[in-house]
Amino acid sequence: MTAPRPMLLVSCTGDWTRNTPTVELPAIQSIYRLYNKPNAISSAHFDAEHNYDRRTRQTVYKFLARQLRNDSAWDYREDEITDLHVEELLSNSNDAPSQPNQSLNFVFAEWQNMTSVQIANANAGQIRRSLRAALSTDLRPLVGASEFGDYRILNRLGKGDRIPARWLEGRGTPAILIHPEGTEAAAGTPEFHKLSLANRPILMIDVFQTGVAAANRERGGRWYLSYNQTDDANRIQDIVTAIRWVRSHTSGEPEVIGLAKAALWVVFAAAVSRDQVSVIADLTKFVDSDETFHEHCFVPGLRRAGSLASASRLVRNMRRSL
Repeated sequence: MTAPRPMLLVSCTGDWTRNTPTVELPAIQSIYRLYNKPNAISSAHFDAEHNYDRRTRQTVYKFLARQLRNDSAWDYREDEITDLHVEELLSNSNDAPSQPNQSLNFVFAEWQNMTSVQIANANAGQIRRSLRAALSTDLRPLVGASEFGDYRILNRLGKGDRIPARWLEGRGTPAILIHPEGTEAAAGTPEFHKLSLANRPILMIDVFQTGVAAANRERGGRWYLSYNQTDDANRIQDIVTAIRWVRSHTSGEPEVIGLAKAALWVVFAAAVSRDQVSVIADLTKFVDSDETFHEHCFVPGLRRAGSLASASRLVRNMRRSL
């Protein structure tokens, strides 16, 4: 699409651009030849790791000078940068007084305060949108199910996920019971016993990496979460998927029950879901802190999007116990 405008392909030996001179460049040149402009595209390849180092930048400066200034002789050289202390790279907001030698802890505390103020001043719609973005939740999944007696395998059509589940028919308000150790653990709880005595419809699921859904998961190194969701984000998605399935198979508003740390997953699932649900979740054991989120509901950026208290406010009907 860029052809026949000038283009410079910058690449290096130490990352995924290592093949640019032999693969991408010839392919793109073939398009430029169609415009009789084979010389409008060029490349610069460096023996280096993934980077945008001085050699690369100065090559780009020359390219831009040639194209934008019509000056092939222009040869800009960067000034030397002396050693910097980390404190010199820290800055206050514009309206805060300058404080030399700030610590990283001070800056982080400022970020936390800024977040708290933003969340406190945000309306429900803004917080819900922020939470949905942080969780990357599929809010209106088309849900299929394979049936094996009382057991089901739920899946979002076209997504490839599979959620082991147990569905018990009944009367009255349907309940979705979530235990952090899965379906079998949920079936041994007092909450399940009460629901069974009331003959209510019950769905129990093995959310991601719990119960029979637990399996070895390759984390893929330090950049894994740049491209993949955390276990807890996937668990919240599974609960949203289960809500969608129950709403499409029953009448009435489901009651979603989160036991132990699944209480956190249930609250966030209900907060972002487009389906109205009631929630039973005891949050009294959880402090709204970084430590709680890191240990029990780890999703990078989730606290930045909304606190546990703000997520709870989005749940229309919530109580602590059956």
